[in-house]
Amino acid sequence: MTPEAGPIHRTFAPKELLGQLAAAGVERTVLVQAADTYADTDAMLAQADAHDFIAAVVGWVPLNRPDEAAEALERYGRHPRFAGVRHLIHDDPTPTG
Repeated sequence: MTPEAGPIHRTFAPKELLGQLAAAGVERTVLVQAADTYADTDAMLAQADAHDFIAAVVGWVPLNRPDEAAEALERYGRHPRFAGVRHLIHDDPTPTG
């Protein structure tokens, strides 16, 4: 995400989210990746481990590299809160040929 995203271009800490969830009457939430990186997925799973109100994580694996994706899915699939994958195709280069 870049600064062009405006006010959502920042980190939302769990403490901040918890207050907003409570105000809205929401007990649990799902984190969805914002970057096509293992680091983003790993960070969200770490937050899920630390906070019971995070019910699940939708992370990222490199779908364009099937062997690596299979290995990542095997690894992430062992985490009880890993719920699925998302790939930011709008960030991929547009084919010109």
